[in-house]
Amino acid sequence: MIENNKNDLAAKVKILDIDDAGYDVDSFYLNGDSNKIEVKGTYGTQNKIYISSNELNAVINDDVLLYFVKKVNTEEPEIFHVELNTDTEYNPIAYEIRLEYK
Repeated sequence: MIENNKNDLAAKVKILDIDDAGYDVDSFYLNGDSNKIEVKGTYGTQNKIYISSNELNAVINDDVLLYFVKKVNTEEPEIFHVELNTDTEYNPIAYEIRLEYK
């Protein structure tokens, strides 16, 4: 945004501190429309991420953009826009179990 002289929009970008929002960043497209972003990262070079069902639903159903950052906290991080499609492999790795005690 700053590169496109959209400093007013850049100033409005917010990193969310809400666990159940389904995304991490409230941003904007250059035309001013809202743009929600979920960011996943790894310190290494692996090509897999862990995403909650809430985050995945937001990406699939709520037009949230998904970005993947490899080599986080290095001088040369790699940033990728991830587009989920029918070829994307999803593997559930956790289950919620509600316990009732008497």
